[in-house]
Order: sequence, then structure tokens, then C-alpha cells
Amino acid sequence: MTSVFSDFARWCWRLVPANPILVRVVYAGGKRTKHFWARVGYLGGLFVVALMGVWFAQAESAGSLSDLAKGATVVFRNVALVQLLAVLLLAPIFAAAAITQERDSQTYDILLATPLTNAQIVFGTLLSRLFFVFALLAAGLPFFTMMMVYGGVTFREIAYATGLAASSAMVAGALAVAISVIRVGTRRTIFSFYVLIGLYLMAVYAVSAFFIVPEAVPAPGKDTRLSWLAAFHPLLALGSVLNQTPPPRFADVAHYGFPWRYFAAYPAASYIVMTSGFAVALCLACVSFVRAQVKAGESKWLGRLMGSGPLDATDDRRRNPRRVWDNAVAWREAMTRASGRGRAWQRLGVIALGLLAAFVLLYLYATGLPHDVTQAALRAIIGIELGLSLLVATNSAATGLTREKETGTLEVLLVTPLVSRDILWGKVRGFYSSAVLMVSVPVAGILLFLAYDLASGRMWSKNGPIVNPEALLTLPLVVLSALAFASTLGLYYSVNCTRTTQAVAWSVAVLLGVCGVGGCLWTFMIDASALLSALSFPFTPITAAMLTIQPAGILTSDSGAPLSPSQLGHYRLVLFVSSLAACGVYWAVAVALYKNMIREWDMTIRKQMR
Repeated sequence: MTSVFSDFARWCWRLVPANPILVRVVYAGGKRTKHFWARVGYLGGLFVVALMGVWFAQAESAGSLSDLAKGATVVFRNVALVQLLAVLLLAPIFAAAAITQERDSQTYDILLATPLTNAQIVFGTLLSRLFFVFALLAAGLPFFTMMMVYGGVTFREIAYATGLAASSAMVAGALAVAISVIRVGTRRTIFSFYVLIGLYLMAVYAVSAFFIVPEAVPAPGKDTRLSWLAAFHPLLALGSVLNQTPPPRFADVAHYGFPWRYFAAYPAASYIVMTSGFAVALCLACVSFVRAQVKAGESKWLGRLMGSGPLDATDDRRRNPRRVWDNAVAWREAMTRASGRGRAWQRLGVIALGLLAAFVLLYLYATGLPHDVTQAALRAIIGIELGLSLLVATNSAATGLTREKETGTLEVLLVTPLVSRDILWGKVRGFYSSAVLMVSVPVAGILLFLAYDLASGRMWSKNGPIVNPEALLTLPLVVLSALAFASTLGLYYSVNCTRTTQAVAWSVAVLLGVCGVGGCLWTFMIDASALLSALSFPFTPITAAMLTIQPAGILTSDSGAPLSPSQLGHYRLVLFVSSLAACGVYWAVAVALYKNMIREWDMTIRKQMR
């Protein structure tokens, strides 16, 4: 019996702590200068968020100890939310190309030839990719503990906030590794992962208000209560930790039985336990796929069942030819890569879910849902759809040329008669044409509500329409311009970076920086000046969607009173002009990036080919 436990302990030791893949990354990656500066930048970002929160808290406080404690609570809430959102975005970036990078660089077969077991490869890959994320979380712990000096923040809240971020990173990394093991291709891995995560967060958050725990009470001064789905959503679980939606006592929900009583009384702990267990179980399930020797292009059991297996000689002669566009690169990106069988179904699934959410909200509005609640729900749905579209477009473009470099097909592309202008324009056009379809979902939702308000006569009611008519013009223009900027931005970093992870990380960071500026403006300026808000908000796509839909429920006069009809008409005109100006700015930046890529193409590619 002793030898059995000894062998098991040795197996566990070799699986995680002494895993060669993890040890290599810890010894080498932890000492890299760029990782050091990345940690410095991460902590600097948290410090800026905290500094802005302290500044605004002190402006509204009298300097007493209780005010300092309340300010520290608000600052911790904002910083914890930023940390969780950063982890949800960083984890897939570092984990998505975990095994596909080995395959693209043709070292995967060498890895399989080593004495490493399948479990060591999977867990070593997962932990080595998440090492950087965990290092960032560990670096932020001293920053969180300093907030305890002011009061209002407990060690329990810090532990839960860090645990939620770490468990979210684990499950995100496990999902990314699973997709990369089962489905070959970095581009598909990143696209599939972001679609999956975005749909899950959007769907669970949208329906959480319909599953309220009866015993839960709202926080002082608020109306929101805890949802049963808080144990399945990181942001909802974080809200229970920060007392935005306080959980009920365990004795009050003990009659629900296992596991629902734990979901209601301890949503954050339940989320951490379930996600960690799911991540481990998913990695164990991936072990059998490591040496399955499934190659891209071979028929799978699902393909054989659907009749889409490989073609034989006679089928090859009978297949109809496909008409290629004038630019072969654009056709290749739009029709064969961005619109492949799996990604086409994923895109159709996103569109179907978005339309379903719009129809459900329209039905609730027609059956008596309050006007302001309907507007808030529509803003949330469209904001999530636009954010998901921008992320997918940026990630697809960021992998456009790095995957060509990793697979060695860029050399084949360079020996063709195509010049740099043809290649880059084809890439941008292909990405843009494949992403435009996803923009039709929010536009269709706006059109549905406009048609219903017009048919039912609510367009001229006291509350006004849910969506202003000009939003049908300004919102698509702003979003299409933002998509052009996102596609060009991703391709710019794909040209200048040699690895997919670097290109995706930089492009997503810049995109989040642009959207983050709009979020900060939304938080700190929405009550300051209605004119300044109407002028600046259209320059970021998410805030443009929020405000363009219906500014009456958001903008207020300088005295804090609701806007009069004449003032509202004035600000709607300002919003329209600002939206057109924002379109011009986005297109100007996209054209500037495109021209810069053409000008620096030969020099950049020559340096990378050495």
C-alpha cells in the first residue's frame, strides 16, 4: 500500500510541479524583460484606475474615516472588476495557441516523440500558458492589501476576487486548450473561443434577472437582487462578493437542498469550485486527443455522417468550379477561411441568438415591460453584440499573416505576381466582408423596435420610441467604420509581429484601450456635461451604440433635470454630427495604418525572414 501511495505522489509531482513544459516556462519566461514590463504595465493600469477612483471619491467626501472606507470600497470594486475583465481577455490569448503553435512550427511531432505522457503535455501546456496570467494576479495582491488600510475592504473580499479571476483563467485556458487539441488551426481556435465565451456571458447575464433568489434582499439604495445564475457567471459572482447583490443566509435557503442552497448562499465559492473542477475534468478528457493523429483535411465521424467526407477521383471531376473574386487573397480569406464550415455555423449561431434575444425583448415590451427597462436591456444586448463583433474581427485579422508565417505559406504567397498592395488589401477586404454580416444583428434589432413603435403608435407617445429613427443610419455607419479600424489594426500587428499570441495581444490591448477611454468617459462625464457627452461618446463604438439608441434616458441638463424636447432635439443633432465625424476619424486611422503597412512591407518582411 505504501508503494502505491508513493507511486501516486510521484506521478502527481511529475504531472504539475516537475512538469518539464511548465518548468521550462517558469525558468525562462519569468525572467524575460518583456514579461517584467508587462507586469509593470498591468500594475500601472490598476494604479491608474485606483487613482481615478480615489480622486473622484475624495471630491465627494468630507474627509472622515467612514468616507475613506466607502471610497476604498468603491475603488476596490472598480479595480476588481477591471482585473476580472482583463483575465477573461488575457487567458484565451495566451492559451488559444498553446498546442496549435507547436503544430504550426512543426515541433509538435518532436513533442510527441518525447517520454512525456499525454497528461503531462496537456497540463503542462495549460499551466505554462496561464503562468503569465497567474503571475499578474500574484503581482496585484500587494496592491489589493494596501486598500485594507483605509477600511471597507476585507481579506475575504480580496481572496474571493482573486479566486474568481484565477478560476476564470483556468476554465478559459482549459477551454482554449481543448479546442486547440480537438480542432487544428490557431485562427479557428481563437474565433471559436471568443464566440463561445461571448455567447455564454451574454446569454447568462441577459436571463439572470428572470431567476432571482426569493430570499435575497437588495443592497442598501439599490433594487438589484441576487440571481440563481450568479454561481455560473464570474461578473455576477463578483457582484455578490462586493455586496452589490448580497447573498441570503444559508439557513434561509437550506430548504432548497443540494446543490441549490450552496449556489444561493455561497455563489462565489460555488463558481470557483465548479470552474476549477470543470477545468480539470476537461483537461483529463483532452488527454485522449493528444496522440489521436487526427490531421486537418481528413474525414471525421460527423463529416462522414453528414456526407462531407473527402472526395474521390470521380467526385473531384464532377465538382462545380468556384468563382474567385478579382482579388484572390480576399476571396480566400472571406470564403475559405473566415467562412469555413465550422465558422459559418458559429456565425449563424451568433446571428440566431442575437435575433432571438431581440424578438424576446420585443415580446416583453409589447406585453408590458417598462419603457426604461426595455431601453436598458436593448442597450446591453447591442453593446455585447458589438463588442463581440469587434473582438472577433480583431482576432481574425491579427492572425491573418502570423499564421502564414508560422505555417511557412507566406513564402509561397510572396513568389506569386501579387504585390504588397494586393496582399494587404485582400486581407483587409476578406476580414471586413466576413465581419459585416455580424453587424446586421444589432441593425435588425433596431429595425424591429422602430417598426413596432411605428405600427403601434408608440412612436408619438409621451415616453417616445425605444430607438430614435436616426440610429438606423448613424449606428451602422459608426460600427462599420469601427470594424474597418479593428480589421486594419489587427492586420497591422499581424504584419509587424512574428507570433500569433503577440499580434492578438497587442491588437486587443489597443482596441480595449480605445473602448476603455469611452468607458471612462461614460462613467465620469455622463453627469458632468450633456453637450460634452454628446460630442465625445460617438468616437467609441460601444458608447456610441448606448447613446445613439435613445439619449433621453441618459443625458440630463446641467441642473440634473431631464432634458426638454427642444434640448433633446439639439443634442440629437449634435450626436448625429459627432457620429459622422467619428466615422471619418475611424476611416482616416484605418487608411493611415493601411498605407503604413504598404510602405513598410518590404523592410518588415525582410527582417522577419532572416
